[in-house]
Amino acid sequence: MSMVQRLLSQQIRRRWDWEELSLVQEALLRTLKGNIMHITASFVKDLSQIDRLEEHLNHAFFILGEDPRNWDLEKEFLKPLTLFFSNTHVRPFFSDDALQIIVEREFVNPEDASVIRPDRVVVYEDGVLVADLKSHFYKRKLEDYKRQVQGYVDVLKRFFGKETRGYLLFIEPPKVMEVVEG
Repeated sequence: MSMVQRLLSQQIRRRWDWEELSLVQEALLRTLKGNIMHITASFVKDLSQIDRLEEHLNHAFFILGEDPRNWDLEKEFLKPLTLFFSNTHVRPFFSDDALQIIVEREFVNPEDASVIRPDRVVVYEDGVLVADLKSHFYKRKLEDYKRQVQGYVDVLKRFFGKETRGYLLFIEPPKVMEVVEG
């Protein structure tokens, strides 16, 4: 192999490394953004707290040790979260009418002593809604998400002794998807 070919080969490898690094960096930023959105949404117990969204967002940044000045808060967080919370299909999961709203609490599966931690459990007089929040809709992960929520439904149905329905709540774009066993 000639010197030119070796240098060219190294340049191609080096370029590939930079491209690969860039993809990894993008994936890490997407994950971080998703975590920030998820934590922010978990601070909103009911609809009366939506006016404190910016405060909740700042708490999420603090918890993760991330500097909010590195982000466009309005575009990347406040606008998508505001759209999410204003979606009429999302409202039952953040309703003041619920008997109880349980956020990020552990439940023990009596069958095998495994622990589940649903993002949100909303108890009404006539039933229970269990929801898992996702920052973005990824079709390739959908079946895994559904299995996860169905597992929550199975445990919580026994725990509360009420009809229990499971949902996936997607922040971007705002979407509510019922998880039906089957």
